[in-house]
Amino acid sequence: MNTPQQEYAADLPQPAQSVLASLTDVADKAFSGVERFAQLNLQTLRTSLAEQQALAQSMLDTQSPEIVFVWQSAQAQASFAKSFSYWRHVNRIHVETLADTASAGLQTLAACTQRLESAWGALARAAIGQKESAGVPAVLPSTALIDPASPSEAGPSGAGRRKVQIVDGEGKVVSSVSTEKTNGTHTEES
Repeated sequence: MNTPQQEYAADLPQPAQSVLASLTDVADKAFSGVERFAQLNLQTLRTSLAEQQALAQSMLDTQSPEIVFVWQSAQAQASFAKSFSYWRHVNRIHVETLADTASAGLQTLAACTQRLESAWGALARAAIGQKESAGVPAVLPSTALIDPASPSEAGPSGAGRRKVQIVDGEGKVVSSVSTEKTNGTHTEES
C-alpha cells in the first residue's frame, strides 16, 4: 500500500517529483534531529529517576545523618557534570542537524538550479533555431561590455578611467557610462 505522499508524487511530472523527494529529504533530516533530541531527553529522565530512587533508598537504609550530608555534596558535583554532559550532547545534536539539513538543502538547490539552467538553455537554443530557420538573424539579450582603461589613462596607483557599454545582440551601443577610479574610490560620469 502506498502512502499519500507516494500517490500524490506519482501524479506529478518528473522534475516536480525530484523536487518533492529533495524537500522530503530535507524535512527527514530536520525531524531526525528532533527525534534524537527527544531520545536524549527520555534517556536523561530515565537515568535521573533511577538515580533518585537509588539515592532515596540508600538514605533510608543508612543509620548516620552525616552520610546524608556527604551524599548531598557529592550529588551537587555529579549534577554539574551531568548537566555539562547533557548540554554538550544537545549542542552536538543541534550542530549535526543543522549541518545535515543545510547540506540536503544545498543539494536540493543545486539540483533545481541545474534543471532550471538546462531548461533555460534548451529554450534559448530552440528560440535561436526558430529565428535562424525563418531567415531572421538571432539576437541575444543585451549585455554589458567593460573596456579596461588603456595604459595611458591608468596612473601608477591603478587610478584611471573605465568605460562600460551596454550593447544589444547586434553589437549596437545602447548606453555608455564612464567611471573614474582614484585612490580606491569610483566616480561615475554619463
